[in-house]
Amino acid sequence: MICYPWTGNWAAQGQDIEEFPYFKRWQAELAARPAVQRGMAVGADLSEDPSRLSPEEQERRAKIMYNQRARPVKPR
Repeated sequence: MICYPWTGNWAAQGQDIEEFPYFKRWQAELAARPAVQRGMAVGADLSEDPSRLSPEEQERRAKIMYNQRARPVKPR
């Protein structure tokens, strides 16, 4: 359940949901649940329209949120 909100943005993450039929079914089933819909609506009035951000700010945020890779920690 905790990962569900991240799954709604699959297209912006460059994923093709058609490649993952089980994921697509899971996501659709959760999206149809009234409690999930109520939970996703919480704080909707606090969100901002990303299209109103400057391209530089959009890119900065995208780098923070997506396509990060784990980096090895140097041994001490």
